[in-house]
Amino acid sequence: DSKNTGWSVVEDPQLVVEPWNYVFAAGNGLWHGPDSSEPSDHSFVSPELKVGPDGMSLTLKHRYSFETDGIGYYDGGVIELSDDGGTLWVDVTAVPGVAISNGYTQSLAAAPSKNPIAGRRAFGGPSPGYPTAWITTKVEIGKILAGKALKFRFRSASDDTVGAPGWDIDEVVATGLTNKPFGSQVVHRGACVMKPPSMFQIS
Repeated sequence: DSKNTGWSVVEDPQLVVEPWNYVFAAGNGLWHGPDSSEPSDHSFVSPELKVGPDGMSLTLKHRYSFETDGIGYYDGGVIELSDDGGTLWVDVTAVPGVAISNGYTQSLAAAPSKNPIAGRRAFGGPSPGYPTAWITTKVEIGKILAGKALKFRFRSASDDTVGAPGWDIDEVVATGLTNKPFGSQVVHRGACVMKPPSMFQIS
């Protein structure tokens, strides 16, 4: 839950701009992706993660609440990866050999929705126990991408009706890498506020 993690935020400038932001309150820090009330496409992008010979895993502790009327699901969040530095992105569920636990929950409304990810499977509606409970999602990538330098992005997108609280990510842990794109847990050294250890880590 550290702000200085090597991750970046990216927006589609043709749509409403409301970037992911770091929130620190009640002794805890997290990254928040908004669910906007206008068409939007907000991404929280990792640094390059170099996959080891036996594959890798990415585990996140998160919670979310995206627009729904109890019948349809209109806004949502997805996890995508890129192996070319961020030019081309694909959904992690489309990669052969990838296993996901606690993955997508809903199918988003299709056209004529103005959501950039309309019609896709995604995290939709509220996560179980929201806002009190957090869930853990794990993405396991096998040897098919061994040796590749991957980027991941958490992509929150919305249509043109109403918004919702959005997506909070509290912890991200990567294992099976050959590089160290973001540091291990380190206690914040600020003299004014002692933040908890960073939970954006590699092991």
